[in-house]
Amino acid sequence: MVAYNTNKDQYSRQNKPFILPNLFTGHEVILPMKDMPWLLRQPNHILNQHQVNFEFMRADYTMLDHRITAEKRLATFIRHSLTHDLESHLEAVLEEIDLGLREFCGTDKTTPKRVQVFDVMIIIVGRIVSRVLVGLPLCRDPAYINASTHFAKSIVITAGLVNMLPGWLRPILGPLITVYDRMQSRKLTNIILPLVRKRAAAFHRDADSSGPKSGATHPNDYITWALHDSLSNSTPPSTSLITSRLIVLSFAGIHSTAITLANALFDIAAHPSSPQLQHSLRNEAHAAKPPNGWTRAAISKLPKTDSLFRESLRLWGIGSHGVTKAVVGREGVRLSSGEYLPYGAKVGIASYGPHHDERVYPGPERFEPERFLGEDGDGEDDDDISNAPRSFVTTGPYFLAFSHGRNSCPGRFFASQHLKLLLAEMMLRYDIEPLPLPLPLPLSLSEEGKGKEKGKGKWNEEGKRRPENLWINNTLTPPGGVGLRFAVREKGMGGRF
Repeated sequence: MVAYNTNKDQYSRQNKPFILPNLFTGHEVILPMKDMPWLLRQPNHILNQHQVNFEFMRADYTMLDHRITAEKRLATFIRHSLTHDLESHLEAVLEEIDLGLREFCGTDKTTPKRVQVFDVMIIIVGRIVSRVLVGLPLCRDPAYINASTHFAKSIVITAGLVNMLPGWLRPILGPLITVYDRMQSRKLTNIILPLVRKRAAAFHRDADSSGPKSGATHPNDYITWALHDSLSNSTPPSTSLITSRLIVLSFAGIHSTAITLANALFDIAAHPSSPQLQHSLRNEAHAAKPPNGWTRAAISKLPKTDSLFRESLRLWGIGSHGVTKAVVGREGVRLSSGEYLPYGAKVGIASYGPHHDERVYPGPERFEPERFLGEDGDGEDDDDISNAPRSFVTTGPYFLAFSHGRNSCPGRFFASQHLKLLLAEMMLRYDIEPLPLPLPLPLSLSEEGKGKEKGKGKWNEEGKRRPENLWINNTLTPPGGVGLRFAVREKGMGGRF
């Protein structure tokens, strides 16, 4: 990304494409923003985003059935069955949130608890996602959750290692590098497959005896959705196919959501006015939460929380790709500027430049949690180059965290609801200890201190006290092994830190 940051003014601002070296997935041609409409118009048989995703995950080595990642049916499940049914899962999700926070963030009102942020958040998110996909009791099965979360964490690293190999060496070393991923995938298969077979037998017994709409009740989860889908399409259900799809869905739901939540928590703890920020978020949650508990309508009344997640994702977007596509047409493609790209080339608009464009985001390196609030604080303003779209899930040329266009992440609505619920409940239950100010930087090492007396000091920029994220295989991951202290709040008491 350094190369991109160095050249963006020289090329993108002059509406010129340039090549971004990429060690993991091959060099990419980065287009200026004026070419976004052209990029989005290209048909999938010419430029294909799924191929880029496939290579990013190196699915042909990391997954037992790599064909699943390119299936349109997975996106259909997410867009229709999952997104449209969020309200019906709310009670179950809240149950998992309550259990997870009590278990991992603490209930002791006297002693704050240090939480290893990313490691804990991926377990809590893993339970929530699994509750929706497979239900009880599997969503709390330690073996299932461990395999799911370990798979979600390791696949990006191992895929990056495979991508770094020369093509001729991948068939030899690729299977060795990804043996851990396939081992976790087999563990998941061994746990899930017997359940899928049992549920399929019961589902078809009911369908054969009284029809699929007879009123027979089945768990409202992914397995039932998949069985309904096969029945409605008059195709015999493949239990192995249903299981393979479930593993991919689980990875997609756990990995990105846990990263986003962990980054947001570090941003809150590192904010120069962290106690005041937490107080503001807490007041918003108090005002929005109905007496009888959360509803989907109530979650939509959290504009400050929504803005905070969008701002955090702007700074720490999970992937660098933005809108990146592979040339899959054998004849290649010619850019609108006239340059020719051959088959196999990658072209697109990376997210770093648009997310750090000071014309759109003044002070683009700063974390400003209320950046996306409108003047009245409701998160609704006009969308132009100086005023980016306001909703967390809204994509646009200058917000590419979920990509943009027809290939935008279909699961972002699912993730948004659960992220806002989780953070709102954290704010209502806990105070998070602000991260300490950085150690003084000797003036002799600072720009201002050149030639000045040693031993004197100045504070680093307050935003620099946030632990650094790490780039792994085009993915910006939260700091590993870093903890934050959570203190249980008591009603009517002030902040604990």
